[in-house]
Parts: sequence; structure tokens; C-alpha cells
Amino acid sequence: MWYKNRRSILFFFFQKIWRLCNAYSQTFRLHSSYILCFSLHLRIPI
Repeated sequence: MWYKNRRSILFFFFQKIWRLCNAYSQTFRLHSSYILCFSLHLRIPI
């Protein structure tokens, strides 16, 4: 019984981490695209 409970807790934990990672990657992608556009606008080599 404790194994089943532990498994569900792990699943919940990984789901939370996965959501956090998704949100972080989306904001990172947004920021990197902004940086790319900004550097192209100012002609800064990356």
C-alpha cells in the first residue's frame, strides 16, 4: 500500500517539475527571441 502511495506522490512531484520546466522554457524562449531581435536591430554579433 505504501508503494502505491509513494508512486502517486512521485508522479505529482514530477508533474509539478514538468510544469515548472515548461513555463521556464517558454519564458526563456521568449527572452532569447527578444535578445535575437534586439541584437539584429542594433547589428550586434552574437
